Amino acid sequence: MWFIRKHFASHAYAIVFFILFCICLYITFYDKTISSTLPVITPLITVHTKTSSGQYLDVHLDLATNSAMCQKHDYLIIYVLSTITNVQRRQVIRSTWGSKQKGVCFVFIVGQVSGTTANAGEYQLKINNEKREHHDVVQIDHFESYANVIYKEIAALKWANHFYPDIPYLFKTDDDLIVDTILVSSIGKLLLTNVSLHDSFLVQNRP
Repeated sequence: MWFIRKHFASHAYAIVFFILFCICLYITFYDKTISSTLPVITPLITVHTKTSSGQYLDVHLDLATNSAMCQKHDYLIIYVLSTITNVQRRQVIRSTWGSKQKGVCFVFIVGQVSGTTANAGEYQLKINNEKREHHDVVQIDHFESYANVIYKEIAALKWANHFYPDIPYLFKTDDDLIVDTILVSSIGKLLLTNVSLHDSFLVQNRP
């Protein structure tokens, strides 16, 4: 009885060894053969990498034609993002909340009008006239589009740093908003002097 069991175990070991041997042969040769005979599949979808953030810093702004327009004693620049076709909006702003204030400089940031825009030449002529008359327009060399708004932001900072590095405060807004510029300028003055004046706008109109 013992002999039969021992003989049966030896057969089991032989079967296990044979199976392991076959697995080793498969791993060694079969995978290599299959991989060498399979065709190479080229993906049809091209993955586009994200635009480097550094490219957004490459703003095309001609500082020679967009010269200085603020006063040296100004402590606040309020720059308004506008589009070249919004002529009427800029006029309304100049006559309302964007009217001249002591210590505050208002600047409109616009782009280039696309050649496909109706009356493109007429709009460019109008913006040139605005520059000469009001001295408050900075025009970047990028076409007007929502995607290029970031270039206006960077251009405003670049322009202010080039001409007025000593003006401490900048305030950004858009031409479709109404801004309480008296309040904004009062906050700027308060931050600048760090003194709460009794006759200041903030003190007189506090709740």
